[in-house]
Amino acid sequence: MGLHAKNDDLNQFTDGFSNYAHITGIDSSNFNQLQCSQSLYQITEGSGSSWIYRQKPDGEPAELIAFVQEVTGLDLGSTQFI
Repeated sequence: MGLHAKNDDLNQFTDGFSNYAHITGIDSSNFNQLQCSQSLYQITEGSGSSWIYRQKPDGEPAELIAFVQEVTGLDLGSTQFI
């Protein structure tokens, strides 16, 4: 699965909660392609799930790219992300 700019709502004033990927069933056999450098992404966790955000330029809020349901402990440096 690719985590692409298409998951960006293109509104510089919002954080993307209107347009993001909802991922279920991710495991070590899944690979997720990041659009750009891993350093531009951030993962937050809560309630047993993870949110993947892409950092935006010029003071824009970080854009929610994906919600990963019932999965924590994701590592952008792992082989799950290419």
